[in-house]
Amino acid sequence: MLKELINRARGQVWLRVTCPYPERVLNLCSARNLAFWDLEWEGETQFTCRVSRQDLRTLRNSAEKLDCRIEVLRREGVPYALGRLRRRQALAAGIVLYVLSRLVADAAALREDNDLTI
Repeated sequence: MLKELINRARGQVWLRVTCPYPERVLNLCSARNLAFWDLEWEGETQFTCRVSRQDLRTLRNSAEKLDCRIEVLRREGVPYALGRLRRRQALAAGIVLYVLSRLVADAAALREDNDLTI
């Protein structure tokens, strides 16, 4: 559970790898210490897996030599969510204002509770 939260905080990517010899891609990941998980075979020449955001760049650069196609199916995690919010600055500002107003309201309620007990 903790590892899943860490992966989501750092960002993870669902990939579909299509290659005549997909074992070479897995060997490449092992040789370069690239972590992958949730591996599912979709056929003899194709599989899907998850990798971290940092490992995707390394895998793409290394996989060019293997004549394989890497397709990004889905991006998940905090970095991608922040990227979507960057384009929606009014929404991000609204979320920040809401959180701050809740903090002020909670602090005021605590202060009133303490004044009543004295």
